[in-house]
Amino acid sequence: MRGRALPILLLPLAACAPTHEPVRAMPDMAAPEAPPPPPSWPPPPPDAWRAGGFVGPPILQSPTEAWSRMLPGPIIEPVTSDGERVYAVAEGRVYCFDLDGNALWNIRSLASGGVAVTDQGPVVGTETGMLVVLDPKNGATVRSVTGGGPVRGLAVQLPTSVAWVTVHGGIASTADWGREVALSAAGGVAADGDTLYVTTLEGELVAANKDGVLWQAALPAAAVEGPALDAEHVYVPISSSTGQPGGVLAFDRAGKEVWRHQTEFQPAGPLSVGRHVYVPDKDGHVYALDRATGERVWAAEGFGEFGAQPTVVEGQVYAGNGDGSLYRIDGDDGGAVWKVPLGASVTGDPVYVRGRLVVGLSNGRLVALSEGQ
Repeated sequence: MRGRALPILLLPLAACAPTHEPVRAMPDMAAPEAPPPPPSWPPPPPDAWRAGGFVGPPILQSPTEAWSRMLPGPIIEPVTSDGERVYAVAEGRVYCFDLDGNALWNIRSLASGGVAVTDQGPVVGTETGMLVVLDPKNGATVRSVTGGGPVRGLAVQLPTSVAWVTVHGGIASTADWGREVALSAAGGVAADGDTLYVTTLEGELVAANKDGVLWQAALPAAAVEGPALDAEHVYVPISSSTGQPGGVLAFDRAGKEVWRHQTEFQPAGPLSVGRHVYVPDKDGHVYALDRATGERVWAAEGFGEFGAQPTVVEGQVYAGNGDGSLYRIDGDDGGAVWKVPLGASVTGDPVYVRGRLVVGLSNGRLVALSEGQ
């Protein structure tokens, strides 16, 4: 039944605020300016980051391996980073590495998705229905929240809290609220301000907030993954059905369909949004669609199913596929610029951080690639 509140249990742990010494002015002189912070490449705003977009200099030349680490099982969840650390999940454990590949910590959490980077710290959902906030320094539990069932995909940042969706279509937040808004969730939730967008296996796009459902839009088939957002549209990948191929639908923020595009088969993973909408398809192509019209701009052939979310850096597209290679695809015309064999299927969505692409593979290998090594 929709609109029913879900019970939430908050288990906060105390945190100590750091102290700061005051800056004193020299006699008869103006107070010195504070030194600038060290340069870094933080994730872009949540909407862009959730849609595969990253900020920083793209890797233009064919990269080489900077480091790799072997985890105990396939890496099928997105690889993520807070700009200082890299997070990966394998066999229910969360692993944390520094940017040079040194292991910092790992914990058993029965993780049901990847690690989301939020203003509260790294956050992971579990098969037992918990959302756990971790200390990035050592992996200790800072806070845990329960309610609604196993968590689907990554949690998302709201203005004042962190929210998530369950496999059973419930949304909940660390601000102590939860509601059932659908019967299921096809993938992770997307957020715009306080509004959450959920796609379902029953063929719906649902917009909701803490007060309940705002609107619902019918899809012609089941959603394949969670939605992707830009400033104007909500993009939904749908499956093939009754002999018809799948594709992508775009909606405005009021739930009105703007356009739809059929692919050759059906999307195989999450959409990415940059200059265009990028669709990894089961037919072995990545398609670029015009964000305003849905018309195909180009198609890049990868000779194997693209199942991971493409990574977009300053207009350049990086996509891994089932033949065990990572491709750089030219954002202007879809041409393959280079191809790097990795030895196993790319199954963990790559993350870009400080000039490196970190990729999760089906054989459990976590690989960092960089230019000029």
